[in-house]
Amino acid sequence: MKKNRIVFGILSALALASVASASTLLTGETVESYFDATGVGIYAGPVYTLAPGTIASYPGISTSGTFSVTYTDNTITILSAGGTTSFSSGYTFNGIVFDVPNVTFTGATIDGSSTLSGFVAGDLAFSGQQVTANFDALTFNSGNQLVLDLSGTNTSATPEPASLILTGAGLVALGFIRRRRRA
Repeated sequence: MKKNRIVFGILSALALASVASASTLLTGETVESYFDATGVGIYAGPVYTLAPGTIASYPGISTSGTFSVTYTDNTITILSAGGTTSFSSGYTFNGIVFDVPNVTFTGATIDGSSTLSGFVAGDLAFSGQQVTANFDALTFNSGNQLVLDLSGTNTSATPEPASLILTGAGLVALGFIRRRRRA
């Protein structure tokens, strides 16, 4: 009887660990993004994209420069695809907002592959379902990119099939143990 409890405990722990590790962050989620400035409001966007995915040319930013925004499961890459875009100075916030309704962000950092000069950790913020990048007084030149590494919890994530099978195996083991106990 003690051996059965140990086996069940091991199977249950594996099943729970597998379900917990199966969650994704952005994959399959709709990301709303828009450019905003304090006192001005939204001046470009909003654009809705399913992650992973790319906004090939972000609309409404500048007449001289174009941006593309690419989402993977845990990164956002903002690339100056051509031209130069200078962001006006003097705003508390003048940049891009990313909003993902089913994600609670717990971290956002600047990836080492970023090449946007002057963008520092204080320009990046996260709160609840939003990540913001403040470009006030910065200039994107053609080829500059900003890569954001994200962490958080996806509240809509579903377990992978292998996790469900492992969970099922744990439940079947529990059934056998209970049946044996009664006999």
